[in-house]
Amino acid sequence: MRRMKEMSKFQAGMGFYGQMPDSYNIVLNSDHPLVKKVLDDSEAATAEALKPIVAELKGQEARLAAIRQAQDKKKYDELTQEDKDQKAEAEKAVQAEKDKKQAVIADYTKTNDIVHQLIDLALLQNGMLKGEALDKFLKRSVDLIK
Repeated sequence: MRRMKEMSKFQAGMGFYGQMPDSYNIVLNSDHPLVKKVLDDSEAATAEALKPIVAELKGQEARLAAIRQAQDKKKYDELTQEDKDQKAEAEKAVQAEKDKKQAVIADYTKTNDIVHQLIDLALLQNGMLKGEALDKFLKRSVDLIK
């Protein structure tokens, strides 16, 4: 995405790429003890809140799979509006449960300094941590060392 955004600055007709959001991938060594500790802590802290959401998500995904299986036998033109609405409703329900799950995880990560520290270390390594974010990183580093 970064390359496409840069190319859009130099070539006419590619302006729509300049409006794409920035996205970054962070690769972590999942065998590192600190990463294992963060994962274990997050699973323990969110387990109770995620249990009903995961159960509902499995149920909604099973319902959606059954609807898709029944509709796969028909051509698109043969589907009634009711069939299409039923599938759209099931997909919306699955997405709503996924959003709930993501919100619970995001709420946990907002309060976890180690997660922020790992992200900031990755940004710092790539020269992308500047200004106020760098100041917060340094203060958090000192607090974590104490």
